[in-house]
Amino acid sequence: MDHLVSDAPPASMAALRLHGLDPGLCQVRGRPARQLLENLIARLGPGPVEIVAHPADFERGFLEAWANREGRELPDIHWSCTLEQARPLALPPHSATAWATALGWDCSGMHRARCNAALAERLQWAMDA
Repeated sequence: MDHLVSDAPPASMAALRLHGLDPGLCQVRGRPARQLLENLIARLGPGPVEIVAHPADFERGFLEAWANREGRELPDIHWSCTLEQARPLALPPHSATAWATALGWDCSGMHRARCNAALAERLQWAMDA
């Protein structure tokens, strides 16, 4: 599940273009960051929990900064990074889109939360196989 955030901190124009986001649309159709974080924390449960991400360091920093802004504690999270796991396999450059393309997977919707999460999950399954 993914949602637009109505009150997210300002983003650069480059980031907005990359993610295909319109600040006005986010304000109109988005939900408050605090509400979305509360929902995420409830879904994660008390922990420990594992989150698979690509790259995990970026996603971890993003989530921790978000929780910090909202004055919330995250559960105990173990981060699995598909980027770090795949480096010894000599896969194409670190871009998730490059990996998906090299593996013949559909890349439409990349750089949106739902697509990125699905790709990280699929990469994890492929590396575990």
